[in-house]
Amino acid sequence: MNKNKHLNLDTRIKIERGLNDQLSFKAIAASIGKDCTTVSKEIKKHVILQKKGAPYRPFNDCLHRKHCSHYMDTCSECNRKRYQ
Repeated sequence: MNKNKHLNLDTRIKIERGLNDQLSFKAIAASIGKDCTTVSKEIKKHVILQKKGAPYRPFNDCLHRKHCSHYMDTCSECNRKRYQ
């Protein structure tokens, strides 16, 4: 019994185009005939995050980086090193 659990390449390309056009998950799902949770799971499974930082500062993924006063130290809010 086939439950259409896999997405083919054409469907993934349509999802990518929808993301490039800044469409919502619901709009993308409607265009490919799938549920919006299927689209969101597919995107979460295959997302690639790029760690970018300014030329003079390293990448910082701390949740509190915008308002934290620590520099090259352990942040008391999250107990993580800010810069790695």
